[in-house]
Amino acid sequence: MPLPSVLDLANAAILQRLLVERCEQDSAIVLDGSQVERVSTACLQVLVATAQAARTHGRAFRLTAASPCLSAAIADLGLARHLLGEVTA
Repeated sequence: MPLPSVLDLANAAILQRLLVERCEQDSAIVLDGSQVERVSTACLQVLVATAQAARTHGRAFRLTAASPCLSAAIADLGLARHLLGEVTA
C-alpha cells in the first residue's frame, strides 16, 4: 500500500483509519514510503502503532522504500527499530 505524499497532522486520522482496515485483513502489512514528502510525528505514531498491532496479531509489518524525508524523520525520532526492516510476530 503506497503512503500518501503528505503525512501531516491533518491526515493522521485518515491514515489511522486506512491502517486499521488493513490490520483487519488477514495478510502482511507492506507500506511503500517512497512518495512521502512531508511527515508529522502524529503520523509516525500511527505507523508505530500499526507495526505493534501487526505483531500482536501475528502479521508481518514492512515499510519499504522510505523516502529521504521519511527516513530522516524516523531517524530523528529514534524509531528505526520499530519501522525499518520487517517486523514479525
